[in-house]
Amino acid sequence: ATGATGPTGATGATGATGATGAISNQFLSTNQNQTGILPGLASVQFGTNTSASGSNIGHIIGSNITLAPNHTYFVQYSLNGITTAGSDMSIMLRLNGIAVDFAASQNVGSYNSISSGVFITTPSTPNPSILNLVNNSSQAINSHNANIQIIQIL
Repeated sequence: ATGATGPTGATGATGATGATGAISNQFLSTNQNQTGILPGLASVQFGTNTSASGSNIGHIIGSNITLAPNHTYFVQYSLNGITTAGSDMSIMLRLNGIAVDFAASQNVGSYNSISSGVFITTPSTPNPSILNLVNNSSQAINSHNANIQIIQIL
């Protein structure tokens, strides 16, 4: 036979509070709305930041885009333009001067609209990393509109 249940014991000590989760509100949207010439192998110099939040993604008008180390970002970009020699147009992303895998685009013909997106994880050095959108051909592009959106994922 089973006897009656005894009284409840004292409550133990409360454990340590766990770390709080961080919500990333880090993003940048910038564009260039000019009908200027983008020379071959040159970087797009973005002239307007349309929206930005946080300090891990930086951009000063007319200079490089900077990304904090050890983070993952989703980068989406587009460029509309006319090649001055009527040849193919090719653009790519470069992180710290190195081509980003799967982030190069090429269209055939004189008037082109190119867009793509890619995930990028920044290394620990250099700090910060430098991100550029580059005319990847030797031909100049009459760049009508270029834009880039970046969202920090991790």
